[in-house]
Amino acid sequence: MREDMELLRKGIDIMNQTKTEIKIVETQPLEIVSERATIAIKDFDKLFGRVMKKLGDNNLQCTGGIIALYHSSEFDPESTDVEIGAVMAAKNNLTRTLPGGPCVMGVHLGAYGGLSEAYAAIVKWIEEKGYRITAQPYEKYLNDPCEVPEEQLVTEIYFPIEK
Repeated sequence: MREDMELLRKGIDIMNQTKTEIKIVETQPLEIVSERATIAIKDFDKLFGRVMKKLGDNNLQCTGGIIALYHSSEFDPESTDVEIGAVMAAKNNLTRTLPGGPCVMGVHLGAYGGLSEAYAAIVKWIEEKGYRITAQPYEKYLNDPCEVPEEQLVTEIYFPIEK
């Protein structure tokens, strides 16, 4: 119930779980500690583990959630250039800055397996509205798949854009 209230506060339609909510947002720069590799998506957790180890080895704590940036021009579940990042409160010697700016953001509610449909809806929206994608898309995970059922997972998908 508390998570539903938080989603409602953020303007997310919790009653229509199959729809991807899409809007333009102005993002702020993010400081991230990350690891990048070309991996099969099934090995996502191993790359995530490397990021968590880096944080632990350096006595750092993630304060703003986990993101995944996709650097491949085409998505291939067996070989994707992906960067997993932990969002930090401030810049340090291990962070890199993910620039802010205008983005089209879609909110996907449900299992990660449905993200491809959300991506398709967002790309279609971008094309229909006459925008151009300017950098790699990224995902921000708002909750933990170890703590909530798949149907309650919330993922924000960002595409940096310009008109």
